[in-house]
Amino acid sequence: MSVRYLPPAYSPVSAGSFAGGLRGLAFGGPAGIDQWLARRYNVDAVLLVDSGTSALRLAIESTAAEASARPRVALPAYGCYDLATAAIGAGSEVAFYDLDPLTLGPDWSSFNSVLSERIHAVVLVHQYGLPVDLDRARSLAEAQGALVIEDAAQGAGAWWRHRRLGAWGDLGVLSFGRGMGMTAGGGGALLARGPRGVRLLETARARLARGERGTASMVRLATQALLSHPILYGVPARMPWLALGDTPFHEPWVPRTIAAAQAGVVGSAAVLADDEANTRRSAAFELAAALGESPYVTMVTIPAGEGTSPGWLRLPVMLATDKRAQAAEAAFRRLGIIPGYPAPLPKLPVVRRQSDDAWPGAERLARSVVTLPVHRWVTPADRSRIVKLLAF
Repeated sequence: MSVRYLPPAYSPVSAGSFAGGLRGLAFGGPAGIDQWLARRYNVDAVLLVDSGTSALRLAIESTAAEASARPRVALPAYGCYDLATAAIGAGSEVAFYDLDPLTLGPDWSSFNSVLSERIHAVVLVHQYGLPVDLDRARSLAEAQGALVIEDAAQGAGAWWRHRRLGAWGDLGVLSFGRGMGMTAGGGGALLARGPRGVRLLETARARLARGERGTASMVRLATQALLSHPILYGVPARMPWLALGDTPFHEPWVPRTIAAAQAGVVGSAAVLADDEANTRRSAAFELAAALGESPYVTMVTIPAGEGTSPGWLRLPVMLATDKRAQAAEAAFRRLGIIPGYPAPLPKLPVVRRQSDDAWPGAERLARSVVTLPVHRWVTPADRSRIVKLLAF
């Protein structure tokens, strides 16, 4: 009898996705997909690139030309290690601001302090599809003249005040990678809003190397579609050398234009992402309601406001110490429960930040957060098992 393993996250793939990718392989990327994305996100320009990490690197690099100096960028002290990959690849100097563990948004005292340190750009990250307070963050950044880069790599299907995440910064970042909610087998996009953003996007365009056709990305897309089912996901999940669910640091690479096959998939991926986001929101609400009274679980605050809704790529919760220590056990992994990022970004050896600074919010998140699956393959019975495992 097969044992079900739930993938931590799931990005839907359709027959239309494969058809678009094959057309891209045969005839090149479809004309006008960048303009289509610009209309979808209500921004002024879009640049399609090989990954969300490359989009973020290019956004940071573009500030150097504007400032005529080495860019100094502010990053959250907790998040995906690809944030560090992008900043290092861009050759930037990095400052960090702490996070509020109860919102996953900026700790405002830390945020203000960092902005006062001659920052060229600040990166706002929607962790796990949970919007940060963009109104407050943008107001504070703009008062200091800092460029706002909105990283919405995990924000597929999420909104802030009736606009999609990624459309609020001078520059925005999307990812079409595996498990990001909107998959094309790889790729990403840099979005620009306003004259300043468009000018910087054109600077980034001039730095791009030529992309590939994308045969490998189509193989990845097919493999992802096949193995994402809980019955089959157990095959790679039993292979520890694949490091599924782990958080590695990736060395920087040269940014390229998006592969032709990936560009062919983007339109279908975007439409599928909205439907999947609705599924995730419903599942996240049910799980949050069931876990909210547990003495072992602290819920992250859901942002309120008209026209605002999280994408909930995964549902993050903070666990008491004894429960969090169990998160690496097989019973947790089979249910798609995985620990969050295991260390704050300033503590990564590759960052080499020589400082006695404390990051209490980021450090609490690193030792207490786990993320729960909320995608379409999670059944009511699975949710009951997750609640029993975490809440009792």
